[in-house]
Amino acid sequence: MKTSTNSRHFAPYLTEKLEEKMNRKSFISLCQKGAVCLILSAPAGLQAVSLDEVLQDVVATNPRILEKQKAYNAALAEQKDARSLYFPKVIFSGDVGYKYHREDKDWDEEEKEHLEEIDYDNETDDGFYDARLTISQLLYDWGRTSSLKSARKNYMLAALYSYLGEANQVAYETIAAYLHVLKYNELRELAMENVLTHENLLESVKLQVERGRKGRSDLERVNGRLASARSRLLLRRNDYKKAVYTLHKMLGRFVVADDMTMPEMGTDGLPQSLKEALDLQVKFNPLLREAYYNTAQKRSEHRNKRADIWGRLSLEGSAGVENEFDSEDDYRADASVSVHYQHTLFDAGRPHRVQAAVSQVHREQQKSYQIRRTLLRDIQLSWSAHKILADQIGILKKNLYFTGKSLESYKKEFVLGRRSLINILDIQNEYRHISEQLIDTVYSREIEKYRILLSEGILLSELGLLNPLAQTMIEKDSGYVPFSNDELPLEPDFDQDQVMDDIDVSMNSLAGEQVNELGISSKYDSSYIYRQAGPESGASEVVISAGDSLKKKPLQVNVDTRFDFDVFLPKSAGLSSDMTSRFMKELVHQARDYSTEFPLYLTVSTNEYDKEDDNYALAIKRAYTLKRILQQNRIGNGIFVFADTNAARGHNVLRLKFTDKTSDYKSQYLSHAVAGKVFAHGKARIKDSKKLAGVITAIRQHQGRAEIILYSNELPDKNQQLGLERAALMTDYLSEKGLGPDKVSVFYWGSFEEDPVLPESKRVNQFMQYVLRGEGL
Repeated sequence: MKTSTNSRHFAPYLTEKLEEKMNRKSFISLCQKGAVCLILSAPAGLQAVSLDEVLQDVVATNPRILEKQKAYNAALAEQKDARSLYFPKVIFSGDVGYKYHREDKDWDEEEKEHLEEIDYDNETDDGFYDARLTISQLLYDWGRTSSLKSARKNYMLAALYSYLGEANQVAYETIAAYLHVLKYNELRELAMENVLTHENLLESVKLQVERGRKGRSDLERVNGRLASARSRLLLRRNDYKKAVYTLHKMLGRFVVADDMTMPEMGTDGLPQSLKEALDLQVKFNPLLREAYYNTAQKRSEHRNKRADIWGRLSLEGSAGVENEFDSEDDYRADASVSVHYQHTLFDAGRPHRVQAAVSQVHREQQKSYQIRRTLLRDIQLSWSAHKILADQIGILKKNLYFTGKSLESYKKEFVLGRRSLINILDIQNEYRHISEQLIDTVYSREIEKYRILLSEGILLSELGLLNPLAQTMIEKDSGYVPFSNDELPLEPDFDQDQVMDDIDVSMNSLAGEQVNELGISSKYDSSYIYRQAGPESGASEVVISAGDSLKKKPLQVNVDTRFDFDVFLPKSAGLSSDMTSRFMKELVHQARDYSTEFPLYLTVSTNEYDKEDDNYALAIKRAYTLKRILQQNRIGNGIFVFADTNAARGHNVLRLKFTDKTSDYKSQYLSHAVAGKVFAHGKARIKDSKKLAGVITAIRQHQGRAEIILYSNELPDKNQQLGLERAALMTDYLSEKGLGPDKVSVFYWGSFEEDPVLPESKRVNQFMQYVLRGEGL
């Protein structure tokens, strides 16, 4: 989308291809030294993050998936523990210590009165030790151990399929979050264009009201529509932020639309019919497998409870020794082997435990029915939505095409007086609404494609993301092994970014990625994620040196930001390498957030020439150069430029400020438009000197400086050359009238977009603007 270079006076026709992929880059490369019109390019070395890359990361690091992996690991260990019940148990027990022993006599009543004075017979006070080894081997328990082993295995298999089901679900939610970021970014861009369209239309209507061609009601109507457009932009910004946060939740780090690419998924991997989709769901959906094994587990547990009535038969062996340290006669040893049977004759709670197990089987069966119904509903809805949305896209494209044609016709009829301004506004809103519907429908259809695969249970395998170890275990139905060797203590820094997990906002940063104190990658702007602390309350200026970062020192409303280094190349309007490589991308990104709400005031200070007039002329040229760059990057049209010579000798400085206190600047800046042709068509020759007479008088009577900006659409291939020749001619003409470079600066800006309501035959294809500066305007 092109932004009008003269949008303060003309309403540009702002449309864009709706199917264009949202992979826009806003980093600025300035390679034309001294030129007013500079070139934009994508940042070197910055690669897009594809959906496949995001999914590969998510299935390996998402805590919901890893939690299911650990649950499977635990279930596998418990299943192996149940198998160990078939093996013998060997138990050793031993004691070593001190023992006191006595034997009491039969005392008569008289002797008991003197008991404390009588010694006991056979009183001993010795140290001792004993040791015993016991071996127990299960012989038969009427199915208790086998049913427990079966229950543990079914529980382990249910945990395995629970992991697969969760991995499929998380992958789908990640895909939806990824596509939502792209969708809401497009809708946000569309809302921003709508705001710019209404702002430009407002300026056009203001101009016509001043000329008496429109009434105040038209101006009020456009103001109302502009307020509505700004409200919708705020809504879309909030939707975009929520989408970014949701993707951050799934991935564990921030990824934004500028780094993302639209995935291209065809229909080859989709079933050809609903019947085929249902068949695949029954065969492969892991949730159905999980429900089956959960029911089987409860059946096995029921058999275990029921077998408890028959007791346990085992082979027992025991051998032991016992001795006292100071007695050779007290050494004893024994050994035994026996068949041991243990049976509970009465347990009042056993029937209730068996009945509870029966009810658990029924419960799991009903849960499986509920899962089946839910999956059946999902596959039917997804299949229906996929087909309907495909048809709807074609209808919306046709609707958008004819609405666009109607908009063009309305504009022509408006010029002829057959349509009112409200008709234009209504058709523009309708066009925007259809555009939003088309964007939403395109992305909704893409999401439904993946949802069909999710309902079938083959999303991961279809995308080539199924864990190879899990796939091998499922195919062989044997050789079950844990996904990882879990050890203690726990790792306190999951992503090894030197930020502990308890304070890490992004717990899945890329290896080697530079992060801030909260664990967030330093390459992403804080303005859409979180607002970092700015200067202390009451600070009037933030100073940015060449080594600083706008992410750590972001732009703020009503606070000056001073770039305290050479922003421009020496004696040139081209930006320096420090500015282009370190700051422009971030500056554009942050400025977009503020530009639709607050005007931007930028001031360039230059002190590189001996003469003050030369310094001022270069400073104002630099200011307009930067304004043009910002407008080309969709920064709002309320950009006001200032220039002075308050810089250190041989250097230049840039100051930026978004503010709602416009009254501080209104007395220093007054812009005027000169309607009609001043120059002969396609020539560097003044055609209407009478139009210039009023301009010259206004500048001569003004106490401060002024500048004249020229625009041209007359010669598509030679506008630049024509504009420069006219600027030189105008400079000489003004000098002859006594207005030298110390009073007025003249330069060529570039092309501009005409008022769209004017027919081609009435367009003049040239435009002149003059600005008066100084106090007391």
